[in-house]
Amino acid sequence: MSRKSFGNAGGVLNLVSEIFQNHASRSDRSGKIITMDDLPPLVHRDERVLEKARLELDQMLGLGPVKEKLEESLTAIEFDLE
Repeated sequence: MSRKSFGNAGGVLNLVSEIFQNHASRSDRSGKIITMDDLPPLVHRDERVLEKARLELDQMLGLGPVKEKLEESLTAIEFDLE
């Protein structure tokens, strides 16, 4: 919780829901025990969505500082994930 990028309860609910869905869809599930195989990947990244957002942003004029801040934020997030 002390991290600046800490999420909220909605994020936790989404994570738990995904774990339950993964567990339910596994053919080799062992009863009601959730294992590491049920955990989702750390990040879902859709390059198409990112590229579309960048193209839309590039078409907007007069947002130099905003574009720079977004790129800085994206770089920081990618660094944190690694």
